[in-house]
Order: sequence, then C-alpha cells, then structure tokens
Amino acid sequence: MAARAARLARTAARTARRQPPPIERPPIPSEAVAAHAAAVARGLQTYDDPATGYTVFTELAHRARGGCCGRMCRHCCYGWRNVRGFSTEKTTEDVRAFATEKPTRASRVYTRKGDGGRARLVGSRDAETPKFATVYEAVGDVDELGVKLGIAAFHTPEVEGGVDVRSRLLKTQALLLDAGATLTVVDRSGDGAYASAARDAFDDAEIAALEEEVDALDAALPPLKNFVVATGPLACLALHDARVVCRRAERHVWRRAEELREEKLADDAARVAAVAKFLNRLSDYLFVAARGAAATDVVYDVSANVRRRRREKEDAKPE
Repeated sequence: MAARAARLARTAARTARRQPPPIERPPIPSEAVAAHAAAVARGLQTYDDPATGYTVFTELAHRARGGCCGRMCRHCCYGWRNVRGFSTEKTTEDVRAFATEKPTRASRVYTRKGDGGRARLVGSRDAETPKFATVYEAVGDVDELGVKLGIAAFHTPEVEGGVDVRSRLLKTQALLLDAGATLTVVDRSGDGAYASAARDAFDDAEIAALEEEVDALDAALPPLKNFVVATGPLACLALHDARVVCRRAERHVWRRAEELREEKLADDAARVAAVAKFLNRLSDYLFVAARGAAATDVVYDVSANVRRRRREKEDAKPE
C-alpha cells in the first residue's frame, strides 16, 4: 500500500510540473469599461474598442450565447469556466447568478449606433463620420434610386423582342447594391460579399452593355429636336422620376470621388468614379426609355415659348 501511494504521489508531482502556470484574468482598461457600459446600457451586443478599433462582444452577447466559449473573452460573464488553465474557483457568486439569468434577445433591426448622427464606414478604423457627409449623401441617393427603379419596373410592361426595359431596371437595382458597397466599404481585403462587390462592382463592359441598349432604344424613336416635358402614362413618369434622382446621385458620387482624390486614395477614387460613369449612362438610358414609354413626346420649344410671352405682353399694353 505504501509503495502504491508513493507511485501515485510521484505521478501527481510529474503531472503538476507539466501543467502551465494558472492564467490570470487581465484587468480591463478604463476606456473599454466605459465603452462597454455605454453599449450595455443601449442594449448592444458589441462595441468598438477605443484603443484598437476592434469589435468586442459585450456581456449581453455572452448571455445570449448561453455559456463560456473558452476563448478568454474580455467580458465573459461565466468566469472563464471553460478556459484551460484558469481557476474557476475565482468565479464569484454574483457572476454565477448573472450568468444564469435568462438572456434578452437583442433587436436585429436597430442598433442605436447612429442615434448621435454619426456612423462608421464598413471596415473603417477611423473616427465616425457625420451622417450628412458626402459619402452618405451619395449612398442615400443610390438607395433612393433603387426604389425609383423598382416603381418604374412595376409600371413598365414586359416586351418580347427588342430591348426589355423592365428586365434592365430590375438588373440595375441589384447593381446599385454593389454601388452602395463600393461607396461604403473601406476594407476590401476580405472574402465577404460586401468586400467582393466593392472590388468588382463596375467595369467598362457593364457600361458598354448599357450603351448598346441606349442606342437600340434611341434608334426606334423619332429624332429629338426640342426639350421634352415629363408627362404621359405612369411608366413614362416613373422613368423620368428615376432619371432625375439618378442625376442627383451621380453628382454626389462625383463629389465623393473628388474627396478621395484629394485624400490621395487613387484606387478608391477610381472605383467610385466608375460608379459615377455608370450612373451618367444610366440617366441617358432612363431618358430614352421614358420617351419610348410615352404615347407621344410633349416637346418644349424654347424659342417659340419666348416669342409667345413677348406677344402676350405686347397685347396687354394699353393703346
């Protein structure tokens, strides 16, 4: 018995020597503590670390997960019980009680991050930008344009043979999502859908395909010699409505491209400029498509209108 006990003691001693030293849970920086408290107060599951800019899970996220993942998370509310080499004896009764509380489901619709009027571009580690900045003006216009194209597609009938305007509008709605990614994604090195769309959204081939459809639509219309008044059936009005929003979006996207050039970000400026070129051609497409949707063009002859007003003034003069 004594020999067996001695062998067990030697085995236990060797095992203890092989064990790594116990892990100490590092203190959380005061800035991170404040940022975490603010995020929890707003019901958020993540916050951006003030020092590194990395996204960090809050206690609410760990509660929703339901247990310790063993990855030494900063705000683990389970006392690191699954972290190898960490003593679970340090877990207090308060932490145990907090960990067993029923998790509250955070909303996936709203995050409250933009309630202060500022937001951060996807993948950016810089400071948040005001929501009235040029980049958000451009993104908002592109988003609005997508809605306008959907309305126009609803009122535009499908055609057999020739240029299918409705299909082009629906396809362009999807392309505008890529345009939004190009405008908002800063870090394009990832493998996600947003990063891929931001890298490869627009090229000359896409613009050339749009130009071919513009030429085909225009060839079927009578020559245009005057300005056109936006009136007619709903399809025509919806296409003109989308056209003017497209022009506004193009102006804001060009302004964003110029900002990037001034910041010496040539590659980003070139990608954004490609979006602006596409919008420029898209507005031409919407113009000729609106003409085609109109039963007859309602033209506005500038010179004739000026002469008419002059005659009316002369007739109104007392003799």
